[in-house]
Amino acid sequence: MNSPFSPEKTLKLDDKGFILVITMILSLVALALSGAMLFMATVGTKIAGGMQSYTSTVSAARGASDVAMNLLKNSMSSTTPDYGTASTAFPSCLATKLTTATCATGPSTTTSCGGVGTTYYQWGATCDTYTNATSTNAATSPDLTTTYNDARTGTQAYTVYTKILNTQANVGAAVAPAACNCTACTYCYVYTVLIQSQKINSNENSLVTFTYMIYDGNNIE
Repeated sequence: MNSPFSPEKTLKLDDKGFILVITMILSLVALALSGAMLFMATVGTKIAGGMQSYTSTVSAARGASDVAMNLLKNSMSSTTPDYGTASTAFPSCLATKLTTATCATGPSTTTSCGGVGTTYYQWGATCDTYTNATSTNAATSPDLTTTYNDARTGTQAYTVYTKILNTQANVGAAVAPAACNCTACTYCYVYTVLIQSQKINSNENSLVTFTYMIYDGNNIE
């Protein structure tokens, strides 16, 4: 008579338990791999969406950059932008910024340009205060505001603020700065421009800044 604890039966019971453990381990590994793939797919979707949003805000800023550069290029003949709305709070400020240096030794005003020696703020008569007019927050006293609609819904999607932060003006200078690439220029202006693009009802935004120069081209070196 065989014992209930015979070696044959014990071996069979051990085999079944071993297979169960292996199956559970493989199931856990498969579950972990599935979770990892789902996580990677979710993260990839979020990254793709973020990149698309970033690309859209940058595109809006670049569109406003083209408008700003065309305005600067034609500033000697017109101070009206091709697109967008100039400041209503300071309607004459844009024309002042296009043709007047931010700071100069004269004519003197009572507002000193901080950190640049004995020079004085020249935009004060038609623009905001020195602090606001030169603030690196383009939404603070912007010179030009542009809006872009969502092509799918037709509703406003982006607001873009364009701001001239600084103007270096050399009108009728005997010797113009080296950046102007000329001597005895009739006029030479170097502008520092900041453009801030903001998506409506979102924290998505982008900043574009550039320096732009115009001059009459006399005596090109």
